[in-house]
Amino acid sequence: MAALPASSGPIADSYEHCRAVVRERARNFYYGLRLTPDPKRSAIYAIYAWSRAADDGADDAAPVATRRERLAR
Repeated sequence: MAALPASSGPIADSYEHCRAVVRERARNFYYGLRLTPDPKRSAIYAIYAWSRAADDGADDAAPVATRRERLAR
């Protein structure tokens, strides 16, 4: 059985950030995912948020080093 995401601390803050990214950037996807049980839902939020950041970075006109630094955050 998989453990649930942390309920407090930096990991919980990170999952909350990812949830907010999905809610803001992919509203229909966000509402559909609310039917998915945790921890799977939080993992999908994290994957989407990272993919979104990577896609936004690829579209950015900033130097490659700057884009890599942003993605590493």
